[in-house]
Amino acid sequence: MAIQLQNLSLGIGRFQRGPISFEFPDRGLFLLVGPNGSGKTTLLRTLVHRLPPLSGAVHGLKFPVGVSGAESLLMREWTVGRNWEFLSALRRNETTSFAFPEEMRAHRDIPSHHLSQGTRRKVELSMLMALGFPTLLLDEPLAPLDQASRVQYAAALQKYAEEHLVILSTHESDTNLWPSSVKKFSMETLS
Repeated sequence: MAIQLQNLSLGIGRFQRGPISFEFPDRGLFLLVGPNGSGKTTLLRTLVHRLPPLSGAVHGLKFPVGVSGAESLLMREWTVGRNWEFLSALRRNETTSFAFPEEMRAHRDIPSHHLSQGTRRKVELSMLMALGFPTLLLDEPLAPLDQASRVQYAAALQKYAEEHLVILSTHESDTNLWPSSVKKFSMETLS
């Protein structure tokens, strides 16, 4: 089922955006593009109920949703392996189990607070994709990565979006990482 934004107005303090009416299909990659302060993070937080909408509604978003942003998904004191065990247990059911992602094997026994910001983000993105969340909401996921990793993870997210919905925020300068077929929405024109 698609995620529907119905006359959604959002904001914090004097900042407001909307009303926004839009429907995201159940798969594909969508970029929310804009400068700092344009409402990208506010929209993502409103979608997952971290901020209440000022008016309007969000329909069709099914939980659990994979989320990554400025606040790390990983528990600081836990190793990468323990974080994986915890997150995979949340997603596991009687018929599904998840294999530890190969690209994270070198970091398995390292406490997450010992990882650089870029490595921590790569671990988070790898975990979220390996756990197969139907929807990923990612706030500037490539920002802390070096150029080679940005290209690698942009490609991985494009592939993931063939079967899942990925909504991510980014700055205009990062849009060159994505093919022209990816839907890009300017936060300036959404309301």
